[in-house]
Amino acid sequence: MSFAASSDRFALIRRFGTTGSILIALGGLGVGAQPVLQDPVRGARFFGLFERTLAASATMVFVGLAILVLAWLLLGRVLLAEPRQNCRGAAEGDRVAMMRKIVVLWSAPLVLAPPMFSQDVYSYLAHGMAARRGLDPYRYGPADALGHTDVFVRSVPTIWQNTPSPYGPLFIVISRWIAAATEYHVVAAVLAHRLVALAGVGMILWALPRLARRCGTDQAKAFWLGALNPLVFLHLVSGAHNDSLMIGLMLVGVELSLRGVRDWPQGRIAPGRPRALLETLGGAVVVTAAAMVKLPAELALGFVGVQLAGKAAPAEAGLPRRVLAVGAAGAVLGLVSLAVTLLLSWAGGYRLAWTHTLGAAAKTLNWLSPPTVIARLGGYLGEFIGLGNHTDSVITVTWTLTTVAAGCAVGWLMLKTLQGRIHPVGGIGVAFTIVVALLPTIHTWYALWALVPLSAWVVGCGQSHPPGPHPNTDPRENSDNCPVVRPEHRKALVVVITVLSFMAYPSGGFSLPFILLFGQTTGIAAAIALGALVFGWQWLTAPLSEQWNRRERRIGTS
Repeated sequence: MSFAASSDRFALIRRFGTTGSILIALGGLGVGAQPVLQDPVRGARFFGLFERTLAASATMVFVGLAILVLAWLLLGRVLLAEPRQNCRGAAEGDRVAMMRKIVVLWSAPLVLAPPMFSQDVYSYLAHGMAARRGLDPYRYGPADALGHTDVFVRSVPTIWQNTPSPYGPLFIVISRWIAAATEYHVVAAVLAHRLVALAGVGMILWALPRLARRCGTDQAKAFWLGALNPLVFLHLVSGAHNDSLMIGLMLVGVELSLRGVRDWPQGRIAPGRPRALLETLGGAVVVTAAAMVKLPAELALGFVGVQLAGKAAPAEAGLPRRVLAVGAAGAVLGLVSLAVTLLLSWAGGYRLAWTHTLGAAAKTLNWLSPPTVIARLGGYLGEFIGLGNHTDSVITVTWTLTTVAAGCAVGWLMLKTLQGRIHPVGGIGVAFTIVVALLPTIHTWYALWALVPLSAWVVGCGQSHPPGPHPNTDPRENSDNCPVVRPEHRKALVVVITVLSFMAYPSGGFSLPFILLFGQTTGIAAAIALGALVFGWQWLTAPLSEQWNRRERRIGTS
């Protein structure tokens, strides 16, 4: 079935997903992360009804969430059913443009809704107001700086009220500007932070297709997996997380730097053209700016550096020249990054004080983190056999070991990137996968650090190409080979995204497990029923039927 022939079903899926977003937004009026003070819907004649019917509002959110996830899965099914073609066929740009419109439609209802699935935006507001008053947000928590009765502090979760800011100076400066512009108008301040998050999403929409083209993968499928997945709408748009700005700046910086590396003269350490040098260093500046929002973005700069070293000193150049190229690339990009870091830290007025609070996010320990799970189980076991509860000691050991393991794994990935075995975009995605999996505390939106760059690398263009640039394209656009893509890689990402989409409560707080499970079960059942009614049960369950028939044929053949 061609994309043109499936346009009617494509339009139906688009409306189906928009319906899910509308249901999430309406239900969020009752069970979202509304501010404690200045709640605009409290007492309202119509919209206040949702706060008085919490069970119905929660059910509406979970049904809308399940519909949104199902629409995303069905959209991917339409895209994957496309006939195999070049990674940059004539209709590629049209498909990406259509999906950009879908991003707008699915985001629009959530933009004006209350914050959902997280309450972090109120911490942003409090830290920004503290900075606005001339207080150091890296020394004082929101309650310490503003007092427990402050309008912003009242909405900050209790566990974070005395915690200094773990974010970089660039984001604190942005928060300070928002505080100066909105003062104590909570709704206006929340919407301003959401606009910042939308700017980050816009950067993702710009950079992701270009990175997919650079990796030799299908731009439309990469866009679907990385920019249209439900986690983007739930946590970057609705939750207004600053991870959006971090990821967007990081991807833009990587694209600019790789564009400069593409034009770098083969086998030469010195740049042949000023433009190549400016693009490479400009991308390093943008990646460093992303790290000044959240420090992990700095990891991407290492892969840009080894890619530059590999271009300046190919494998045939010999080991001493390659070592020299790695050292030169690391020194230049490191100095640029250091200069930008010092400049932004000085401009914000905090110098390097922000580096002392980077571990503040590890204050909460959850069961999504493997090293934390191991440490807790070790503590329970010690208590069970009579050795006492040594959870804190075991946590220190496991975190140290996992930090060393993550560093070794990232170093190995950089070596493979230098050798040309792994594309730098893929290396960034895999490196973030390892780092996030080994963090002491994992939140569901952290997965986007890895999922977005991975989507540009693992999707595949549908067919194998001989080594070298793609046919019928400008050879300057892509100097990499089309990867041999395994379908299980894409399927694994789809499963991870689908599962993580249901692992958050609408208010962003904690809830009893059976309440969350009931909402998830109800939402999924209702979405499947509605999907069968809208699309037809036969088409909805066709992948399962095909999988079952394939299994029966395999058994019969054996």
